[in-house]
Amino acid sequence: MMNCTPFEIKRRRAERELPPATLESMQLLLAHYISFRPTANFVQIGACDGVSEDPVHGYIRKGVFQALLVEPIPENFRQLRQSYDGVKNVALAQVAVGDKDGEVELYKVKEGAKSIETYWSRQLASFDRSHLLRHGVSSEEIESVRVPSMTLSSLIAQHRISQIDLLQVDTEGFDAEVVGMSLRLPVLPECINFENVHLKPDKAAELFSGLKAHGYVWTHDAWNTLAVHERLLGRLLTAQ
Repeated sequence: MMNCTPFEIKRRRAERELPPATLESMQLLLAHYISFRPTANFVQIGACDGVSEDPVHGYIRKGVFQALLVEPIPENFRQLRQSYDGVKNVALAQVAVGDKDGEVELYKVKEGAKSIETYWSRQLASFDRSHLLRHGVSSEEIESVRVPSMTLSSLIAQHRISQIDLLQVDTEGFDAEVVGMSLRLPVLPECINFENVHLKPDKAAELFSGLKAHGYVWTHDAWNTLAVHERLLGRLLTAQ
């Protein structure tokens, strides 16, 4: 009977199961900088409270890197300041990185919201209100807030940073734009770690084309992309 149909039956192969990853690409990169350039310039756009889902908190607390941590939401910024209280190698900026200098409107989850866990709610500030809705935040629990805004070039000029060694970006849907700004800096960052999960196909194609054209290679995990410039690769190959 099967021979009379356009179908056939095959035994399904069992999927190869692997244990969960125990080492992240970012950890390997940080290990390199700790060994060879512990005073590298680290800039974090979207620092939140300085702890939640943060891959570099422990390193910066120990005095590794010259760090500029950027967070626009007032409640998060207060916690960020507490997280790094007394750490001398850290500068903080309460500002959003946007496409212009001035003020912008951000959308955030209201304090005490019930539609999403508190742990995640503080991490969901976005220029796009629908971004919060897609994460399950109820409409009545979303509020807007006006915050200062600066372009990436204006920000690093204000803080007298001539070159970014490591750029960490987590801006809930604005990541491609921030990475694009970094590719227009006079000196390109050596490494850019950014959230890829919210990239739309057209934005992703444009972004990775730009990274490739500027000499980057990259690796991914489920949420983020780590892009490394060819000049760092050359240094890694010759490091002793």
